[in-house]
Amino acid sequence: MEQNNWQIMYAASTGLKHSSINKNGQDRVYSLESNGVLVIALADGAGSYKYPEQGAELVCQVMCNELSSNFEDIYSTNLEDVINLLCNTIQTPLKRLSSEIGCDIYELSSTLLCVAIKDGRYIALHVGDGIIGYNRDFGTLEPLSLPENGETPNSTFMTTGSNLPRHLRVLRDRLDNISGFMLMSDGSGHVLFSNKEHFFGNNAQKLINLIQQGHYHQNEVNQFVEKLLVPNCKVFDDCSLNIMTLINNLNEYKPDNKINVPLEKHNIVYDYIKDKRRKKKSKYKNMIKRIKRV
Repeated sequence: MEQNNWQIMYAASTGLKHSSINKNGQDRVYSLESNGVLVIALADGAGSYKYPEQGAELVCQVMCNELSSNFEDIYSTNLEDVINLLCNTIQTPLKRLSSEIGCDIYELSSTLLCVAIKDGRYIALHVGDGIIGYNRDFGTLEPLSLPENGETPNSTFMTTGSNLPRHLRVLRDRLDNISGFMLMSDGSGHVLFSNKEHFFGNNAQKLINLIQQGHYHQNEVNQFVEKLLVPNCKVFDDCSLNIMTLINNLNEYKPDNKINVPLEKHNIVYDYIKDKRRKKKSKYKNMIKRIKRV
């Protein structure tokens, strides 16, 4: 799928925790191109509830439709009014589905991440954990929206909560020189992003750059999630990505290109943090040695 040279690639794989008990994954990804709007969405179903994957799939589709149908209003309307409108747009179909299934709305709980672009502008929505990343001029991948956790590190905020208006983040701005967006669930974030240091590891950077250079396509993204993220996720969670990006040399872009660039087979984020800590310790040791000599 493309709009003005933008490409979309996404993947979602079941984590080891769910596959070990023959249970389907609860992450959902979705994209839509309509009315001159290109939009991607990702939702991570809350594993402690009965039907989180159904809720995740529904909110992805609903919000992609809403953003593509009403981009101008959402972009220009007063922020408080937009948040109230979007909360109603999210929760009304969830209430309808819960009534059809015969369950409490909380059984459909999920997070939500969306980005929509149109005519040099973007809208980003975020509820709960997961990360929205972006880069400028095909350069360094940086966080646009960070995870929001609850009272404990393992808790977060969901689309079904009565407090949704306080936790739905809406970002609106010009694209300017933004060249790509990456949505990731918290499972993928455990491998690709440091919540403490607020930076992306080498593998996330390599992935978006390889896509932007035309070397990685949908099959490679599928393999990246299945073969690199899932086995290296230390909390055994489902892993998903949804990427919308420009291709740097579109004339050379070949979907059947088989160029294969190897990625690290380990968790580069954590290794990098450990290496930084080692350097700090060695720095302090050297300082102590110098003091003792004096």
